[in-house]
Amino acid sequence: MSVAAAPAAASIQSGPKLGPVELARPQNPLSGPVPFAIDTVVPHAVTTMALSPPQWSAVNTTATSTTLQWGKVSGATGYLVYEMTAKGWSLIGSYGSSVTAVTVTGLSPNTGYTFDVVACNSGGTTWGTAAVVTTHPLAPSPPQWSAVNTTATGTTLQWGKVSGATGYLVYEMTAKGWSLIGSYGSSVTAVTVTGLSPYTSYTFDVVASNSGGTTWGTAAVVTTHPLVDNPALDATAVYAYGSHYIAAPNPTLLWGAGGPKFTDVQQGGEGDCWLLSAYAAIVAHNPALIENMFHYLGTWSLSDGAVAFYNVTFYADNGVAHTVVVDTELPTGPYSGGYEYDQPVNGVLWAALLEKGYAEANGHGWVDTQYGKLDSYAALNGGYPSWALTAVTDHSASITTVNSGTIAADLLSGNAIICIWTANPSDPEIVAGHSYGIVGYNSKSSLPFEVYNPWGANANYSNVYETFYANGSFINQQFAYMSICII
Repeated sequence: MSVAAAPAAASIQSGPKLGPVELARPQNPLSGPVPFAIDTVVPHAVTTMALSPPQWSAVNTTATSTTLQWGKVSGATGYLVYEMTAKGWSLIGSYGSSVTAVTVTGLSPNTGYTFDVVACNSGGTTWGTAAVVTTHPLAPSPPQWSAVNTTATGTTLQWGKVSGATGYLVYEMTAKGWSLIGSYGSSVTAVTVTGLSPYTSYTFDVVASNSGGTTWGTAAVVTTHPLVDNPALDATAVYAYGSHYIAAPNPTLLWGAGGPKFTDVQQGGEGDCWLLSAYAAIVAHNPALIENMFHYLGTWSLSDGAVAFYNVTFYADNGVAHTVVVDTELPTGPYSGGYEYDQPVNGVLWAALLEKGYAEANGHGWVDTQYGKLDSYAALNGGYPSWALTAVTDHSASITTVNSGTIAADLLSGNAIICIWTANPSDPEIVAGHSYGIVGYNSKSSLPFEVYNPWGANANYSNVYETFYANGSFINQQFAYMSICII
């Protein structure tokens, strides 16, 4: 233990080596008469009529120190400071009449010490009133915290209990500095912060506190996820299969290593062959048109798993670009892959996300369907490929009766994206009232047209063509209409 006095710059520290202003504690503080300022005195053995008892108090107490301060006593020529030990009163130090405060250091945290201050002059000593001073505990360790269950408008900050902490403070960094969100008791280990803005970054920190002080954790940025308007599910699917949204595995797997392919399209339970056949034809002609629709915003951990968010851009008929936020929560269903609508092939998500995004955009009235501003997968039930071709490419698309010669000429130009659909085909392996995408053309082949059924692998279960090759006569005989988009 060491002491420092003010204003008279005296300092005392116990130890074997004594300097000019150091005093050692006596080994036997209760034996024999005690000379002034040299050894201990028997407490209260002598009182003086000339001196009043010192009025002292402890201030600025920490985990390892305290300051004893007192008012000047009239007639005192010095002061003695004592600590009660197991062997009795032990002199800490003696000080001149100008000293009215002594800082005692080297104490143990969270420990009670009994002190007293004695006024003295040549006539004797007068003791003050002994009192116990308890040091503070050590400040707690830094809290280890994290953000969980972050949504578009809130987040939960959680941390493990910190030994010795009697409470916690939660702060947010603002333009003016750290701002206290709230203070909480020692039993609280999680706080939910609400009222946040979507897709916005906030800096938080958690602080552990006790009477020994406060210890800050490590500040971190928490970004709320974008606000997503998940389209309503088709009532038939909900009724029949209990369909609901779940997080898709591998949320950042938009497409495989070779980029998006038309074989990634696999239609599910909704009657949106017109939409998905258009996606297949577009990606077969120019994959960049699909790739450029997506802008990755980030991945968040939600209650059902990791979910990625993307901005997806569609074009209205007037050429105005509109962006919707699409996440990788997709509707469940009875089909392979576990999804009700487009079923991601090998986990590739782009086609399913564009299907979802088109339903969202329709809810805003930005794209065409039979059901204006219906924010639902049901809005995708039946339509024309030309609607989707325009929404993706920002180019108009025509609708005419099928003509294989026109299709061939436009495909040879290198700038055409074409879908064809049936009325009542005679070939049992061609689906009636169904749209297909033209995904390839080889003018040197006897079967130059490569045609894709958006059912994908599901077509095999129905004994109909998935991908097939045909000549012009077959196209003209089995198909009734075509949509052509020149870009």
